[in-house]
Amino acid sequence: MGIPVPGRAGGPPTHLPFLVEYFERHPGFSIRTFYYGRTSDKDENMLYKLVNTISTLLRFMIHLGTFRPDIVHINTAFDKMSLMRDVPFSLVCLLTRQRLLFKLHGSLSELIFTRNRFYGFMIRLLFSGAKKVGVLSQIEKEEFASRFTPSKMIVVKNIVSPLTGKTRPINFSRQPGKTYGIWISRLVKEKGIDDILNALPLILHHIPDFVLVVAGDGPYLEEAQTRARELGLTGHIDWVGKIENTSVEALLKSADIYIFTSYFPEGMPMSLIEAVKCGLPVITTRIRFAQDHFKDGVNCLFYDKTDHNALSEKIIRLVSDPVVRNRMIVSNKGFLSQFSQEVVGKEFESIYASMMDNKQRVQV
Repeated sequence: MGIPVPGRAGGPPTHLPFLVEYFERHPGFSIRTFYYGRTSDKDENMLYKLVNTISTLLRFMIHLGTFRPDIVHINTAFDKMSLMRDVPFSLVCLLTRQRLLFKLHGSLSELIFTRNRFYGFMIRLLFSGAKKVGVLSQIEKEEFASRFTPSKMIVVKNIVSPLTGKTRPINFSRQPGKTYGIWISRLVKEKGIDDILNALPLILHHIPDFVLVVAGDGPYLEEAQTRARELGLTGHIDWVGKIENTSVEALLKSADIYIFTSYFPEGMPMSLIEAVKCGLPVITTRIRFAQDHFKDGVNCLFYDKTDHNALSEKIIRLVSDPVVRNRMIVSNKGFLSQFSQEVVGKEFESIYASMMDNKQRVQV
């Protein structure tokens, strides 16, 4: 199984170890992992990416020769850079007759429906070596199925671990009499930080004690902070910086509501799921996963991306209406049971079995 390098930011490093653990302790399966993809969260130049891809491909071929797996499971994304990196691995599996499962943690709709002949050709090469392609929502599956082999497309899940209560200290503490909304993400423009910044003056007009907690860093941080100063929001935003995955739970438990503003083609955004797990009421854009699993007014409040007026109205409503907040908290407790380690692990057992020829012991 190809997994991200430990310590990387984002969802996959937080939930994939639980899938590996499931198969390590279940009889009938033998699993070996190899590190796949970027080696750090820092920007990497093209030469470094090329060298890393070649090195990973060579290690991958050695794994195939020594471990002789029944199934190759690669966790990746569906964007232009990932596509170029993943095609050689797919072709190796095709040539060596390996059963390959690509699990996609997010995909670009514009790439799925591209009219560019080169990228269209590369996508067909990518899927030629895959027996199954797992995506994280029915909407995403239907997008792929409308352009490529429908029988290969399946909907899969990420494991959501139980609350641990074991977290690292955080550089944040609540102040009495304040209402806290939290935003967690890498700071790039496409994550929608401008939506909440533009909405905040309207929110403060109705809720003067509201404080926005921004957790994360990235190339858009300086521009976002400049925009906040221009809007006169300096005393109403707590920029806590990048936080470790082990600190997310404590930070979320310190907030009152969670705000998810991403424009990205998210798969199953784990920060959103972590917020639900911690019992926070949620406001979110209409990402594919949320449209699949959430009902407006029951599990979350939706708003349309870039509409900061609508976002401010939803936040004001959520803060002011305890009935809506409590309905979300109660509804979302039951919602998470479908993402437990046992449930998701058994679903992957079924997926692997469908890829096999009734073999009793499976090497992944």
